[in-house]
Amino acid sequence: MMAASSMAVALLIANSITTFDYGWLAIAAGPVFGLAFGLSNGLLYTYLRLPSLIVTLATWFIGLGVATLLFPGRQPEILDGRITMLAIYKPFGLSFLVCIAFVVATIGVVLQNYSQFGRMSFAIGIDEKTTRLSGNSVRLHKILAFSFMGVLAGMGGAMISAQLAVGNPSAGQGFLFPTISAAVIGGTLLSGGKGGVLHSVNGVLILEVLRNGMVQLGVDPYLRHVVEGIIIIAALVVGNWQLRARTRVVK
Repeated sequence: MMAASSMAVALLIANSITTFDYGWLAIAAGPVFGLAFGLSNGLLYTYLRLPSLIVTLATWFIGLGVATLLFPGRQPEILDGRITMLAIYKPFGLSFLVCIAFVVATIGVVLQNYSQFGRMSFAIGIDEKTTRLSGNSVRLHKILAFSFMGVLAGMGGAMISAQLAVGNPSAGQGFLFPTISAAVIGGTLLSGGKGGVLHSVNGVLILEVLRNGMVQLGVDPYLRHVVEGIIIIAALVVGNWQLRARTRVVK
């Protein structure tokens, strides 16, 4: 969905291919595309009871297909300097895109810890059946959660367009497994009930420090993947041990 969002933004703003020029409104095309994909994921997952990982992978490939269909044969160069300035402008010495990511993470932490939405997300992850029996609309909550994640993915696609100053039909391809890896390394359980925004941020930092360190040491690229895979397995093992220990305490 990031690829489709990236292409939509690039083609709707002043560019070298089309005659469209919707200015800042074109940026909204990214989150809107993401919302459509996220909502589709939520509906497929909750109503058809399909595995969430398979559903999101399938729509990810659909997003790549949509981006390819939108691809006019060559990458549309973004001509609107106000958009590309988002990647060039550096308040406090940081890229403005990094500042946006910081704001989004902060909002995520607030939602997670101080809102009914965040508390219910944890409750569903810990014990979905009990949460449903308590009278909460688990299905609606899941649909909203998938939709929210879709919006964020769409924003990511728009940010990639701003950073590269072109529409990229393969945007996000390199982020698929690293995002899962970062969440796992940060301590988030794929089974739910443990983790959070800060856990994922920590996972990203750990993964990037690890990658940069191996690059600096001249480690073979193929060996880097092996090391990352071993670390992910280790993180999963530790997480499962903690889950089993918690289950034994409850019993």
